[in-house]
Amino acid sequence: MGQPDMLLGYPIYVDSNFAAVGANAKIGAFYDADKFLVRSTPMRLERSVDYAFLNDVVTWRALTSVDAQVLDVAAGTIITNEAA
Repeated sequence: MGQPDMLLGYPIYVDSNFAAVGANAKIGAFYDADKFLVRSTPMRLERSVDYAFLNDVVTWRALTSVDAQVLDVAAGTIITNEAA
């Protein structure tokens, strides 16, 4: 796997959660990732022999928590496709 594409010295990442290009649509974000703090807890695995007891199945689930905070609002902007 190679290096990501760059724009003005910053890496470019694709996110399908942004809207498709259209009038006044928010189509991307440009920010300095060093000004963005992401906190996540370690993944916790849990096992249950009770959940599907009647089917003789052991059930597993994985839990984690992720949170983010912008440290400097001026370090980024939302890119919109302005209507003509």
